[in-house]
Amino acid sequence: MSKKTLSKKQELIVVIAISIYLFFIGVNRGGIQLVIADITSLFNIGTEGIGLLASLQQIPPLFMPFLMGMVADKIGKKPVVIGFIVIFAIGCIICGNATGLVMYIIGTLVYKSGSTVSENISTAVLADLDEDKGMQYINLSQFMFSLGAAAGPIALEFCSSHFGTGWSFIFFASTVFFIIMALILLLVKFPKNPEKPQSAVSNASNDKAEKKDAAFIKPIMIVLAISMFCIIGMEMGYGNFIASFMDHKFSNDSASAATLSAFWVGMAVSRLLFSFVDYNAVRSLKIGFASAAIFMALLTFVRSPSSAVIVSGLVGFSYGPTWCTINALAAQNSEGNSGTAVGLMSVASGVGGIVLPSVMGFIAGKGTVTAAIWALVVLSAIGACVCLTLKSHKERKPEQ
Repeated sequence: MSKKTLSKKQELIVVIAISIYLFFIGVNRGGIQLVIADITSLFNIGTEGIGLLASLQQIPPLFMPFLMGMVADKIGKKPVVIGFIVIFAIGCIICGNATGLVMYIIGTLVYKSGSTVSENISTAVLADLDEDKGMQYINLSQFMFSLGAAAGPIALEFCSSHFGTGWSFIFFASTVFFIIMALILLLVKFPKNPEKPQSAVSNASNDKAEKKDAAFIKPIMIVLAISMFCIIGMEMGYGNFIASFMDHKFSNDSASAATLSAFWVGMAVSRLLFSFVDYNAVRSLKIGFASAAIFMALLTFVRSPSSAVIVSGLVGFSYGPTWCTINALAAQNSEGNSGTAVGLMSVASGVGGIVLPSVMGFIAGKGTVTAAIWALVVLSAIGACVCLTLKSHKERKPEQ
C-alpha cells in the first residue's frame, strides 16, 4: 500500500481542482457534440461525416495516454497533466480558426491529445490519492464532467440565440477555460506516485519485462479493456447521433439540445450518487450495461420530444459510474502503475470510439439514424455479457 503524501486539506484541494477542470472538459465535449452537425455541413461531408469526425477524436486515445501514462509513472503526473492542458488549448485555437476540413482535423487531433491525456492522468491522480476512496473521487470528478457536458449545449444554444455566436465559439471559450486551469493547477500540490509492490521492486532487475506483463496482461485487465471499448463506443455514438435522431424523429432543434443535455444530466446525477457510497463495482457494471440497453431500445419507441428527453436522462443515468468504475478497477490492479493502467484503458476506449461512431455513421447513411441507435442497444447488451465474466474476480486491493 502506498504511503499518504498529502494532508487531508491538500487531498481535498486536488479533488476540487481536478473536478473543476473536468467540468470544463465536459462543457467542451457537450458543446462540440451539439455543433458537430453544423461543422459537417460547413465542410460538406454530410451525416456520415459526423461519424468520421467523432472517430478522428479517438485516434489520440489509441496511444497518447498509454505512452504518457508510462512517462507520468516515472517523472510524476503533474507536469504531464499541465503540459497537455496547454496542448488542449492550442488544439482548440486551431479548430476555432479552421477554414477548411484539413485544418479542422489537425486541430481535432491536437486538442483530443491534450484532452485525453490530461483527463486520464488526472483520473490516475485521483486513484493515487486514497486507495479506499479513489473510486468515489473519480465518480465525483466525472459528475462534474457530466454536469459540464449537460451545461455545454444549453449555454451554447443560449449564446447562439441571444448573441449570434457560431460553431467556433465553443473552441475559443474553451481556450480561455483551459489556460486558466493550467495556471491554477500549477499551484496545487499533487500526490507522489504510488510505491511499487515490494516483490516487484526486488525482482525488477532480474526480469523487468516479465513483471510488467504480470502487472497488466491478466484476465481482469482484458475484461476491463473490452468493457471500456463498449462504454466509450456507446457514449461517443450516442452523444454524437442523438441530436440527429431527434431531428429525424421530431424535427425539433430545441428538443435535440434538451435531449443531449438530459443524457449528461442523468449521468451527472448517477455519478454524484455513486461518489457518496461504497458500492460493488462488478455488480454496477453489469446493471449499468443492461439498463442502458433497455432504455436506448425504449427511446426508439417514444412518441413525443418530452418523453425522449426523460428516457435520454435514464440512458445517461445507466451509463453513470461505468467509466469511473472501469478505470478505478484498472488502477487498483495495476501493481503501482496507475498512469499506465488507465492509459491502457484509454487504448481500448480509443478503439471503441473509432469503430462505433464510424459504424453508426455508415448505418445512418445507408439506412436510418434509428437503426444506428439500435446498434448501440446491441453493443450495450454485449457489454453486459462481457461483464458477467467478472463474477470470478473478487474486488480486492493489489497484493502487498
